Amino acid sequence: MKLIRLKSAGSIGRKVDILSCLMLSLMILLTAITGQAQSDESVIRVARISLIEGEVSYQRATDSRTDWYDASLNMPLDTSDQLFSGPNGRAEIQLSGRNIVRIDRDSNLRFTQFNLSTIQLALPIGTATFRIDSLDRRQFQILDARDPNQDDPVYFEVDTPTVAIVFLKEGNYRVNVRDDGTTEVIVRKGKAEIYNKELGSVTVNQGRRMIVEARDNFYQITKLEDKDGWDSWNDRRDDELFARLDSYRSSQYIPAALPGVYDLDIYGDWVQSPDYGWIWAPRAVPIGWAPYRQGNWRWYPSYGWTWVSYEPWGWVPYHYGRWAHWRNRWYWVPSVSYGVGIGYGWNWSPHLVTFFGWGGSRYNRGYRDGFSDGYRAGVRDGWLGWCPLAPGEPYSGRGSRTGNNNNPPRSLTSYRNYNAPGGFSGMEGRKFGSGSRHRQQ
Repeated sequence: MKLIRLKSAGSIGRKVDILSCLMLSLMILLTAITGQAQSDESVIRVARISLIEGEVSYQRATDSRTDWYDASLNMPLDTSDQLFSGPNGRAEIQLSGRNIVRIDRDSNLRFTQFNLSTIQLALPIGTATFRIDSLDRRQFQILDARDPNQDDPVYFEVDTPTVAIVFLKEGNYRVNVRDDGTTEVIVRKGKAEIYNKELGSVTVNQGRRMIVEARDNFYQITKLEDKDGWDSWNDRRDDELFARLDSYRSSQYIPAALPGVYDLDIYGDWVQSPDYGWIWAPRAVPIGWAPYRQGNWRWYPSYGWTWVSYEPWGWVPYHYGRWAHWRNRWYWVPSVSYGVGIGYGWNWSPHLVTFFGWGGSRYNRGYRDGFSDGYRAGVRDGWLGWCPLAPGEPYSGRGSRTGNNNNPPRSLTSYRNYNAPGGFSGMEGRKFGSGSRHRQQ
């Protein structure tokens, strides 16, 4: 195959060179570090780690630029976060119900920009497969009414040290990046545009692969080669997740584009109640089980204290809807005010509980956001507790890491779930947010 070298071409549209991408990343990072709170009306889009195999680490630049920590199931990911897989590591990240990224061993994936209109990721090294079933931003059911361009498709870009790759259509893509930055783009389905300042723009159609050499920008386009072990693993994973997705009942009650929607059918059942309509309960839980007990609390500057569940289904029920205790069992309620049509309030929340503190010099009867006196007493003097919000009870936003709020107190007995079996949980304040499993109270 003859190698071709393109002449330098001017900028096209939104395609940017690597320097521009780095500058954009820096601006986003600086904004995140300021810790500016999002308003309650802000539309939040968050990705979910849906599978971990072997050693996978994460780094959150808003917390540290040097420290890496073990990644876990159901961790949220957004702008400025990154993952690194070890020699035996693999990870799957759900961007939405059927839009998925998977990284193979020895790979580094970074979130440069992640919102309703734009997905910009970076792959400095390693292998990643991108399954994209929809670039329609309306799939997320949480359209921002203030966005005049909400009918435009999602802009999806992946940057390597050598090129910027833009996915123009739904499809199945694979990107391989060698140690020196040489990049291979495989388009099994779809259409991609490859760009850098030297190459200009090159289109790669379905059934083709393109290799761009890092040292001199020479490139070649060839037919696809046979699938390897990584491709076969992805195919098996797709079959496992999506072979029966269209027949899942959950998509009748909640948007199919939500990450983890199929988990509800795999791990639980839907029943109809007279008060709340169709509600869901997990199967095979131990006697005395209650929500918000199998997991830990983590602080994220972008959106505050966040519940990270250890349960395989523990994404949708802890970040959307409410919980209710009915007929001696806990049920997740999508909420009668929600629906599966476009424009309803399916906005992600870091948690849906109220907090309170006790055990110190005084008993604190709970605060709506949980981070005023209730938080301070729990951390300084004793214990910190939480109670799942019931249908109709308001969620009051991200709260503060240090509890410097002045929200008025609210009696805990006014929360309907407080007196239900397992209706409140707690742990020592000094352990809260340390990644410790909470202690049931």
